[in-house]
Amino acid sequence: MAGANSQPSFDEDQNNEHGIENAENVPKPEISPQERKAKRSRDKLAKATPQLRFITTTNPEQDKDHRTRKIVRSHVARQYHVVRQQAWKDGEELQGGRSANVTGHANAALEVQGYSQQMLRQPTGSLVTAVGPGGTDPFSSCSLDITPRMNILIDHFLNVVGPQMNAFAINSSNTTDPIKTIYIPFSISDPCVFHGLLLLSAQSFAKISGDTSYRITALTHKAECIRLVNKALGISGKATCDATIAAVLMLAVEELLLGNLEVFKTHLSGLQSMVSIRGGLHTLGLGGILKQLALSCDRACEIFTGSRPLFTLPENLSERPPATALPPGFHKIVQSSGINRQITGFITDAQTTSLIKMYFGYEGTTDAELRFSDTHCNFVSQHIDQISSQYMITSEAVEVPPLLLVEECLSYGLLAYRMVMLRPIPPDPYFTLDVGNRLKTALMRTEFLLHWQGQFDLLLWIAFMGASTTTKGPLRDWYVFLLSGINGHLGTKSWGEINGILEKFLWIGRCQSLGRVLWFEVEGLSTDLPLHEPSVLT
Repeated sequence: MAGANSQPSFDEDQNNEHGIENAENVPKPEISPQERKAKRSRDKLAKATPQLRFITTTNPEQDKDHRTRKIVRSHVARQYHVVRQQAWKDGEELQGGRSANVTGHANAALEVQGYSQQMLRQPTGSLVTAVGPGGTDPFSSCSLDITPRMNILIDHFLNVVGPQMNAFAINSSNTTDPIKTIYIPFSISDPCVFHGLLLLSAQSFAKISGDTSYRITALTHKAECIRLVNKALGISGKATCDATIAAVLMLAVEELLLGNLEVFKTHLSGLQSMVSIRGGLHTLGLGGILKQLALSCDRACEIFTGSRPLFTLPENLSERPPATALPPGFHKIVQSSGINRQITGFITDAQTTSLIKMYFGYEGTTDAELRFSDTHCNFVSQHIDQISSQYMITSEAVEVPPLLLVEECLSYGLLAYRMVMLRPIPPDPYFTLDVGNRLKTALMRTEFLLHWQGQFDLLLWIAFMGASTTTKGPLRDWYVFLLSGINGHLGTKSWGEINGILEKFLWIGRCQSLGRVLWFEVEGLSTDLPLHEPSVLT
């Protein structure tokens, strides 16, 4: 919880422990008027910007100490004025056609990733009525006075951070863009949540652009968000309101983005207490958005720290409430009457894990994450054993329902995806190769034009997952021929078209890189093997 954990605060370092000797006899080089002017500007900025030192609290009571609170308030006040002044300078430079070196590098980095200056600096979408050009708020609809730098962060949240969060909240509301239409308008109307929104946006902007000044901006908004949360916790009626819960969620997400797993876990523990006092997840507002975000954070905590779920207690995976929407590519197969409902649970859980890994971008690898991955691989393996047992009781040929064979192939595809794509460290090649061979055997039991009629997009994804279990050898060659045949049935398609189909299923960054290499191999075949070729599949 905010205020109960170690929070870095900063103050000026007033102790000059290292004196610097004067060098009066050293000749000084001549300085041009332009360089002298630039030096005066740097010196002035250096005096205005405080040096930093950490003030760490290890006990909740220390946060109440008047000296600690004085240091934090002093730093926030000083830094607020520095950042505000610099933001206005940035705005003037943009209007005058000039740009500082740091801003130029930031814009270049953003444009490489597809974010134009206009996208980042001009208000768009539903916020156009709240934040006008130049950072103005013509209708006074925002809870804070908008500065040019804050305007940049709002637009960055609208264009970059918000769409990423949408994936976690998409099935919480009838709208297709709940973050933009519900969550952002709510956030800017409350100062506590607004600071949390600006905090996440500043951290994201700093990471993407490389402009480290936005990390200081993030600290400023973080300090204000924590202060307002602590204030709300002491007021009856506000301690468990939607705004306070939303702000704590923002603080928790930011800690995970920074890799502070223990602080993230503590925030969620406090959040669970607040939700319990409130009456449960179903009592939260914003059309279910807060519920879905809490479930996603709960799953992230389970993945990276190994803690038991705080909001989802059922042990059976299929009985857990989904934290994300089902990928559209699987809609047809899971709606088939003969498909086991556990498959839906496996898919939605893999989707949640994929989104968490993509959004939070946690670069470390924990033992808890490896155990989590292996546990869910075992769930899928057990389901495959149950399917196989239905037609392997005797050595005699048994007529197998067509959908059961399709479900077996899909289950192997999900297992390969979890082992190769989601596991932070792929398992021993022997295990992945075994999955690839078993999937090949399952596929060869199907008749493509019979079992896969109308499901060739799904077959394409399954074949990609099977090919990912090996990088060379006869098994890889077999999957390359198979993919060539599928592509021939779908019609000649480029990698861009194929990638568009695959993205409708389970797909993350590692899929993209491995898939492109695989598709080069497919395109390298001189001829396409017919889909019904006995040497490939019968």
